[in-house]
Amino acid sequence: MKAEAISRLVSMLLAAATSRRLVSYRLLHDVFDPKFPLADRYEVLERAAATICDLSMVDYGVLMALDNGLPGDDFFWRYKRYRRDQYEAVMGYCSAGRSVIKRRAIVVPERQRVFEHSSTSVRNNAALTN
Repeated sequence: MKAEAISRLVSMLLAAATSRRLVSYRLLHDVFDPKFPLADRYEVLERAAATICDLSMVDYGVLMALDNGLPGDDFFWRYKRYRRDQYEAVMGYCSAGRSVIKRRAIVVPERQRVFEHSSTSVRNNAALTN
């Protein structure tokens, strides 16, 4: 189940990045059986994002969106784990990280990095096939 879910999420995230759109968490949860543990769902999402690109460089999970347009806590935990210096530069040292304004200051440039990475990857793949 996990391998299939990872593959589906990779496809979902890549399609979103290519079309420069966001993915609702509802779509994430629709991939799983209702009994599949919530923590495991976020682990699968992280593995899918890591399959696409090294999370210390760019995190496609930033394309996930709650009703407020921001990704959930899962993204910010990953961001803090993989890019602590950048996280603390925006949020502050030992911050609980709840400021929506500061979260947007992380999310906006990260989404731009994802879109640029996706665009570059598509161009590189096209060049390889020609």
